[in-house]
Amino acid sequence: MRKLACLLCCFLWACGGTPRNPELPVGPETVIDMDAMVITASGGEVTGMFDAQGLYEEAQQAYSAKDYETCVQNYERLREFFPDSHYLAASLYNEGMCHEKLKAFDKAQPLFERYVELAAQEKDRNDGLFHKAYCLSERHLYQEALDLYRDLLKKDLSPSEQAELLLRRGAVYLGMEEFSAAERDLRKSINRVQEIYADYLRGNDLLAEGYYLWGRIYQTLSHRAELKASLDQMEGMLQEKIRRFKQAQRHYISSISVQHPEISAAAGFQLGDLYEEFAEDVYAVQPPENFDQETRDLYFAKLRSVLKPVFEESIEIYQKNIAMIDRLGDEGGWREQTEQRLNRLIERLAEFSSEGGGR
Repeated sequence: MRKLACLLCCFLWACGGTPRNPELPVGPETVIDMDAMVITASGGEVTGMFDAQGLYEEAQQAYSAKDYETCVQNYERLREFFPDSHYLAASLYNEGMCHEKLKAFDKAQPLFERYVELAAQEKDRNDGLFHKAYCLSERHLYQEALDLYRDLLKKDLSPSEQAELLLRRGAVYLGMEEFSAAERDLRKSINRVQEIYADYLRGNDLLAEGYYLWGRIYQTLSHRAELKASLDQMEGMLQEKIRRFKQAQRHYISSISVQHPEISAAAGFQLGDLYEEFAEDVYAVQPPENFDQETRDLYFAKLRSVLKPVFEESIEIYQKNIAMIDRLGDEGGWREQTEQRLNRLIERLAEFSSEGGGR
């Protein structure tokens, strides 16, 4: 479903330059239907010329080079100057894909909608609807996306298509904060991917993203687990927070182990954030009001001794993530973000370790 529409091949056959033998009979003329050529001029001089096929091929080359802005420009010109071209449907789909890469989902969505109107095959229409639903989800129009994913899942789909749709629907439920439904769909998606690809799971984007999103569920739940400083409540509440923390940790590590260049790097970044966030959440808890200053000092000294290793672990995770990105490649710009967070956390740890007394 995430394919880029295949390059349409137009083979034009014409006669060579050899003169005809006047003694041979001349057959009927062959008329070749070619796209029009657009010629641009300025000051009476020709400045350029292009046709639909040339624009299409240039757009494809730009997409392969990850130059998505140029890709979009060529497809836009194709649609403007050649609205009746046989390249139009594929151009709509491909331009939508370019906008997805640029995260311009509001521009991608109408292109996929028009592509669905033009697509002759049901499979192609389903592809367009799938991307429309993804755009709706990324625009936080969750209910519309959810309705469309439900309709698509009722269709006769391949196991890999079902796995991807379940993943995407799980992401929608996560955005809606329906965590149980999100976990259910992500588990189903992961199980199907493991069944389909068996021993060929390394680098699989669906598997890496499924674990990543599953980690996000439990990181959110861990962060929201309330803590109170009263001794009769703190222990049980802290254990629940730690339980959710460990579930998030496990899923992020699973995503990292897939070794997908972009998604595993995102999971490594998020794992470091998980540790950092957990330490900050716990340290932010205020001690009971009846504590005197000496008791407060002891309270915060104890917290620092417990949480300092957590901050240090977060730093180590960020460092390992940078090393992994350097090994696999930085497809999503995660190295810079990880390095920024690492430097900030090193400074935070220095402040945290040197704080005297309490706050």
